[in-house]
Amino acid sequence: MAGATGAGKGSVIWSTIRGLLPAARAGLAEIWALDPKLMELSFGRGLFGDRYAATPEGCVALLEAAVKVMQERAARFAGVRRNHTPTSEDPFVLVVVDEVAFLTAYQPDKVLRVRIGCKEDCKKQGHTCFKRTCLKDCTSHADRCPKRTGGGIVFRQRKGKSKLTLQCPPELLALLKAHRKIQAAERLKAGDRWEDHDLVFATRHGGPIERTEDWKVWKAILKQARVRDVRVHDARHTAATLLIEQGVNIRVVQEVLGHTRVTTTERYAHVSTPLMRDAGERLASALWGES
Repeated sequence: MAGATGAGKGSVIWSTIRGLLPAARAGLAEIWALDPKLMELSFGRGLFGDRYAATPEGCVALLEAAVKVMQERAARFAGVRRNHTPTSEDPFVLVVVDEVAFLTAYQPDKVLRVRIGCKEDCKKQGHTCFKRTCLKDCTSHADRCPKRTGGGIVFRQRKGKSKLTLQCPPELLALLKAHRKIQAAERLKAGDRWEDHDLVFATRHGGPIERTEDWKVWKAILKQARVRDVRVHDARHTAATLLIEQGVNIRVVQEVLGHTRVTTTERYAHVSTPLMRDAGERLASALWGES
């Protein structure tokens, strides 16, 4: 089910749940709720009991349990019956997810995404899946395979000789501080499993995020904002142009972007129409005086 904010999606969800309450009270129905957004379904935690999950790991585990129930029931009913009549032993199971994108497209944990989207011994074309059976001494997708014998991510110094100091706007600094508190909680929860690489953005165990994750999140942000499709790197061009438009000296922009040569910065900064108009007006003033 899809719809804009305020379109009434919540009323559809809750009217369905309310309609099942008599059957649930009689033991003929079960409502399983996956609530990764911690929004709509959190109001009914008392109704769902131990069949409610909000963390990504809990949601995936609950979804896997539902699939197991479905497969076990299908195996028992195969060749015996087509229609299912709910009983206390085999109740009707409704799985409600709000919303599935938080477990798939927006889920930064690669392992959890694969657990949701791929079967054992995945044969899906076009991607490399760690559930797929690996050859002996696997190296072809060493950064993804849990049985890998090499490969992985290598940390190295950034390009350039000098150390880059980032100037952070106050609004962004507040968001980074909030992110740090969340990461500290994840570190405490992970305990001995935490990998300390001193990363600002990391997995729930402190490891480096898969190299394609920022690209996927960026594409999702562009789509939500209804902005034309561009590369992540194009944001640097936008930043340079915005700084130039605010009257920031090109040398300062060079320092902000971390460029060794100012000629590189000049390629990033795009002259906008207002600046061109301003240049024309200044030239006219110099040649003909104030109009």
